[in-house]
Amino acid sequence: ESPGLVPKAKPEPQLQFQLSAAAAAAAMQRRGGDAAQANGHMNGRAGAPAGASDRFRKLAGKGIAALLCAALFMGAAVRQAALQAQETETETQIAMLLSEKSSLRPPPRRLTVHQHGVFWQMPFDLHDEKMKNEVLNGVVLLLHGCNHKAADWFNPGGELGCDYCLGLPEERQIARKLLDAGFGIVAVKSELDCWRPHRTDVVAIARALEEIYGTENLLPVDPDPWVPPEASEGADGDERRLRGNRQLLEEQAQRPAPLFVFGASIGGTLAASIFWKLFLVPKATTGSDWLMEARGLPQSFYGVGTPFRVSGAVAEIANLNMDAAAHFDLHQKGVKMPPTMFVYMAKDSFLKGKILNQIDALTSYNKELTLPTVALGEVAIDEGFFHERTEFSGRPISKDMSEAIFKSLKGFEMIDDDGFLLFDPRGEKNWRGVLIRDVPHIQQYDSLQADRSGVSELLNVAWGFHEMSSEPIDKAIAFFLKHSPLNPAPPSEESPQGGVAPEEGGGTRRGGA
Repeated sequence: ESPGLVPKAKPEPQLQFQLSAAAAAAAMQRRGGDAAQANGHMNGRAGAPAGASDRFRKLAGKGIAALLCAALFMGAAVRQAALQAQETETETQIAMLLSEKSSLRPPPRRLTVHQHGVFWQMPFDLHDEKMKNEVLNGVVLLLHGCNHKAADWFNPGGELGCDYCLGLPEERQIARKLLDAGFGIVAVKSELDCWRPHRTDVVAIARALEEIYGTENLLPVDPDPWVPPEASEGADGDERRLRGNRQLLEEQAQRPAPLFVFGASIGGTLAASIFWKLFLVPKATTGSDWLMEARGLPQSFYGVGTPFRVSGAVAEIANLNMDAAAHFDLHQKGVKMPPTMFVYMAKDSFLKGKILNQIDALTSYNKELTLPTVALGEVAIDEGFFHERTEFSGRPISKDMSEAIFKSLKGFEMIDDDGFLLFDPRGEKNWRGVLIRDVPHIQQYDSLQADRSGVSELLNVAWGFHEMSSEPIDKAIAFFLKHSPLNPAPPSEESPQGGVAPEEGGGTRRGGA
């Protein structure tokens, strides 16, 4: 946040109250002492017992102490209220600034590339002369999991006019934070229900990136310029094609835009390996040349024709689908793996083991690799959970409905006293039927269908087993910025498995350490 957002310190209104309260207490003490002394003289004259004045002084002292405690308590309460008001004012100013930036943000756009739906959005209008000094930190390619699609990252309706967009809560939170951090986002749908990384999906991704970079006048940035290892005729030809493509883009490019990738499940596996698939498009596919030509692909995509190089990747709930020997062979040929963060959910011990074993194998071949890990644990649910997590989604849930959902699931004995789930939402227990019974009209706001429901997705996140999660997005953004080729400061030393600290348990999280 900009320092200008923090309001100047204001004089504390409670200070005068505290001083006057203390002064009044002191005056009362003096008056009490004087009264006690006078009373003592009177009691002495009347022959009253000698201890009466002592008892009176003790009672007066207790009263004064109570008044002092009350004054201090009221002063602390006023101070706390003033601090909370100041924090609220600061948060309001930040929210207003982000809202103002969002209101200036161009709407999402879409296109179709070889039967693949493509959506993209930029953090600001790149063609507006007033925005020429705004910083574009890069473009993040978003890759969905099986049975999902690119439209999950965007809300229905609006200028996009996408009736089939779902705007799922975790995807929307990831997209929103990336845009707020100055990244453009690009989401591509797989041809079938799941990605087929060795077929035409990667070719379509490369084609979509070329279209979008051209439309937005962006320049691909190579974090590690490729030099053919051998001066053979084929390598020279590949290099000429590579340079030719870059020259075409450089003629109209205005902004450099490094490419980053964020994916989950099989989309995470593709995110971790697309660096070499883009490099070898379409040699990484099993289709023949005539198939590529039949789909209208330009000759520039043969060999290493695509100019897109990955500067950093985040693979959620996914491992790298490539053995260490194959990686080492690519590395020897000059195709280097970018810094890649692997995110796993702590309950998924099998996937965790695969990821850590692969990292050990890869770093045994190449100790220069940057492969940090982040572990995600369970997330506690409270009355406001579903409202807060769906605020920016396509189907926001009201506070009242969020509370009703919580109470229904708690009554169903699905949530324990600490707010954590007692069983897997993907299991056999019919929590959906319970919600339909207990929460009127819930299906008007949420389908409750697997892979299409915000409530279902959030319960999977809370359970902490194999689900797209926005929990590590702040770490992902910091990771992208740290390893960006636009960053003048070189990345600091980062251990292969410990570069990013795991999520700690405690509070509303547990099991992430």
